[in-house]
Amino acid sequence: MAMVVKNNLSAVRTLNQLNQNNSELNKRLAKVASGMKINSAGDDASGYSISERMRVQIRSLDQDLQNVQNGSAMLKTASGGVEDIINILRTMKEKAIDAANDSNTDEDRQTIQKELTQLRHTINDVALGNEYNGKRLLDGRYDQKIKYVDAATTAVQVATSLMTSLNKTTLSGTAALDEAISSASNGKFSTTSALVENFLSDLDSSTSATAFLSDYCGIILNNTDTGAITGADAGGDTVKTAESIVPEQVAVSSWGLPTSATTIDGLTITWPTADADGTTLTTAEEHILKGLNSDWIEQSLKLVKESYGIDFNDPDATIKTISVNFFNSNTTTDPDLQSHGSSLAFVRHWSSGGNATKLELYVNMKYYNSIDTSSEDGATSDPSAGYLDRTLAHEFTHAVMAANIYSFKDLPMYLKEGTAELVHGIDDERGSGFANLLTTDRSTLERIFSDGGTSADGEKPYSAGYMLLRYLAKQGQTATGTRNVESMRDVPLVIQHGTQAGQHSNFYIKDMQTKSLTAGEIFNSYDELLNENDKARYNALDYDSDKQAEWLETLHAAANMTIDDISVTTKEDANIAIRVLDGALEYSLDNATTIGAYMQRLEYTQTNIVTMNENVTSSESTIRDADMAKEMTAYTKANVLLQAAQSMLAQANQNPNNVLSLLQ
Repeated sequence: MAMVVKNNLSAVRTLNQLNQNNSELNKRLAKVASGMKINSAGDDASGYSISERMRVQIRSLDQDLQNVQNGSAMLKTASGGVEDIINILRTMKEKAIDAANDSNTDEDRQTIQKELTQLRHTINDVALGNEYNGKRLLDGRYDQKIKYVDAATTAVQVATSLMTSLNKTTLSGTAALDEAISSASNGKFSTTSALVENFLSDLDSSTSATAFLSDYCGIILNNTDTGAITGADAGGDTVKTAESIVPEQVAVSSWGLPTSATTIDGLTITWPTADADGTTLTTAEEHILKGLNSDWIEQSLKLVKESYGIDFNDPDATIKTISVNFFNSNTTTDPDLQSHGSSLAFVRHWSSGGNATKLELYVNMKYYNSIDTSSEDGATSDPSAGYLDRTLAHEFTHAVMAANIYSFKDLPMYLKEGTAELVHGIDDERGSGFANLLTTDRSTLERIFSDGGTSADGEKPYSAGYMLLRYLAKQGQTATGTRNVESMRDVPLVIQHGTQAGQHSNFYIKDMQTKSLTAGEIFNSYDELLNENDKARYNALDYDSDKQAEWLETLHAAANMTIDDISVTTKEDANIAIRVLDGALEYSLDNATTIGAYMQRLEYTQTNIVTMNENVTSSESTIRDADMAKEMTAYTKANVLLQAAQSMLAQANQNPNNVLSLLQ
């Protein structure tokens, strides 16, 4: 009978059990080592899915908590700035009350006015310097605004839209201008060429140059408004005259001669120590320096800001310093200065890579040696020169644009000069020049629009650019669906505090610059007092009709004023200033209260997030975390079984040896 050696089935079965025990041991070991009973989807598919979703939520809640903490820190920064401004306003009101007292002389009030001027600058320094992670918080960018306006925009909004585009673009020259014109007209004019073609076409269809200027450009030559973009002719609230373009609040003579550098609205001015010929400053030059340091530069920069929405506080400004220089084009030996013989003043700028790197202001004493030192406006007896403060408004437009606009030098001459003329208006000076360019000298007008204009053209590019921009402003107002410039702002301040899209809070912080600090609404459309304190004061004066009338006169004067406009140089002005400051304080306190409420809201939000995080973490732990006592027991069991299986396998492998030993 044959001998058959069969498979060692006991060893095979034991090996299979050993592998199972080893696999179980590894699973138990992983759970014990990680502390989790679910280490992969293979452990528990549904439990793994639920746990992972909860883990995503936990990490999201952790980030929400960080967001809220950062938001609280941001609001705390804003709150501190508002509190600083409130303290400054309190001081300003004290000064105004002091100025309203007749124990002060006019000279005393002039001194108090100087203090108020510096305090105004400080408010703007705080408002524009209050930042968190590079974000300005108090400059109005997070103020609550209507995003779009269905009605036609104002001329200023069209002009601001033009300048905003030039300010933000990365293009240069014609491409930048085409983009800006399209933006300002909401696509009505897609390019500069299209704008010019429409301008000339409408001119052809008009019965006269005067009719064209009035109907299509809004330029009215037979009134006192100069045609400034912020003036009545362009839809502004007030008539702008040659004298009122740059309003003075403080007597020039009351200011000392500036010696060290002065910073005004973000621009640092370096003053000259010598006259145009390099010797001691003349009386005329000293008067000009006092005027520059008192109101002329400040009000010029304010006018540019109102007209175009840009200034030296803009983050895009590449240069924030300027030096003041005197020259006399009749006596200078500098060829470049000699070439400016017909210039009353001019700004010279240097640039690198399209960005302005240096600014200089030159005042031509050829015209201003005979300046009237009693004039607040910079009047001179030279019949070929106008008010110096008005000229400076033109020149500081160039300075602000050069500092803010990439490749400013590449823009056509008519655009650079036209925008500067638009700030103060030239209807009162260039009426005959307009007519000549539109009729008998039309070929020159068309050539200027084509090549940009040159210095050989004299002031013709100034007039050409001014008319074209007034045309753009007038036509841009009628472009349907034109965007309000406010829609370009970052509105509102958003704090994301939820794990899903859209789970956030919107916070609004009012503009704390002086231009926004006003008396507030005093009258409704029926001339009825709105403020309860104003009503109470009016009623308390019913025993004296003259005092009631005086109080109403004060309120009417204060109604449209901001902190920028207040003056305390007379007792009457000081009383108006007090009412404006009361409104500014109320506005600021409301902003402070609102920010405080936001901070309190974020505190509750933070507490809620922490609670949610704890609850979700606890729930996720129940699903995924291991019961360590149970898992250790299971691990020990698996380890014992593994060792037993190893022993049994060894025993099973010995059985064939025992059979073979019988054959020996």
